[in-house]
Amino acid sequence: MKKWIWLMLLVLMAVAVVSSRGSTFFEQRPSPEIVESIPVETPQPHPELKEVDSAPQVSADRHIQKLNFQRYTTQERSHTRSYITTELTKLC
Repeated sequence: MKKWIWLMLLVLMAVAVVSSRGSTFFEQRPSPEIVESIPVETPQPHPELKEVDSAPQVSADRHIQKLNFQRYTTQERSHTRSYITTELTKLC
């Protein structure tokens, strides 16, 4: 029985190798050529507009120190949520 299984596997492998040589199934088809190229326009900066740094300054060290603890219990997770919510409302 084992000989028949090995024989069938060998036959299947031989059929796969022979059929893959003549078919176009594994061949990569050429990619389509680009018909038209569209130029990309880059926006020109406006000299009258000045950039304003409106991003609030955030001290990451302080937040890392406040949140540097394990959050296994519901109370610990609640403490983390309330801290983050409080700090985000301060920024608004």
